[in-house]
Amino acid sequence: MSTQNRSKAGAFLAWAIVGSALGGIVALLLAPRKGTETRSQLKDGVNDLFEKSAKLVDGVRQGVGKNLGSAQKSVGDKVHVISDAILAGRQATIDQNTNGAPPPKRRG
Repeated sequence: MSTQNRSKAGAFLAWAIVGSALGGIVALLLAPRKGTETRSQLKDGVNDLFEKSAKLVDGVRQGVGKNLGSAQKSVGDKVHVISDAILAGRQATIDQNTNGAPPPKRRG
């Protein structure tokens, strides 16, 4: 799954949780119950929402951490390839100059 698809899935899940929480709150407020029962259910719903949100945030953090580590490794590998190419170019220039060959002509 691509990073963009994961991001969209995470955003959808977050909005689904928020929407269900708001729907639950509205249902509780409109339900024919005593005030103490409604407040108790509302408190339980809010606590449940915070728990689900914390789990969602932890999941996103783990996903970001995993992708970040992969990106860092990829960039590090490319840096080594480029460094090796630069060193090889320098060595080729040194070898060419020490063998008596004229330096290459510069364009421009």
